[in-house]
Amino acid sequence: MHRLVIGNKDSSDALQILIDNHYELDAMNDRGETSLMCAIDKSHINMATILINAGADVNKKDRHSQTALHHSVQKNQLSLTKLLLAHHCDINAKDLNGESALHIASSKGLTDIVRELISYPNIDINMQNIRGSTPLLNAVESGFTKVVELLLEVHTNADSEKGLLKALNKAEDSFVRRWHPEIFSLLQEALEQKRDLWDEGETSL
Repeated sequence: MHRLVIGNKDSSDALQILIDNHYELDAMNDRGETSLMCAIDKSHINMATILINAGADVNKKDRHSQTALHHSVQKNQLSLTKLLLAHHCDINAKDLNGESALHIASSKGLTDIVRELISYPNIDINMQNIRGSTPLLNAVESGFTKVVELLLEVHTNADSEKGLLKALNKAEDSFVRRWHPEIFSLLQEALEQKRDLWDEGETSL
């Protein structure tokens, strides 16, 4: 099945025959990848869709601890990302670097995928990777203004002041303030707005 999905052509009909004959959907190759992951990596959307709809394990992890969702985001496959989410994949799954799909999308500036991921109420936007970076920090460091804007819109938890201060420090350390001053301004404005809201809340108590 792996060889079929990594070919240079769409072999959807042949794949369906294998599925109908009960070939193991979640068998892994020598790289620890399932057929679903391979289909996604080759951008074979039709075959990946067939595998997902046939019941392939969307939360299976490869040797790097990445799931099909990680693979889909890395390939900027919005339609497959939506399909995986609709099939209840673990939106907060971490790879060996502690990165979620949102970390990867934020680092790559994949605005549409970031927008899709943060629309799910169970998304953890403050998850830290092994470097202690959140998706917001990844977007700041990579200089993707639109992604920073999107993440700031949902960055409303109790730890957001600490997170914003950390993001501002990251902007200073990585020269983002010099090359992307608009990002630095966004972070400053967000921090000021949140502090004003908290001050108003304390005053009303």
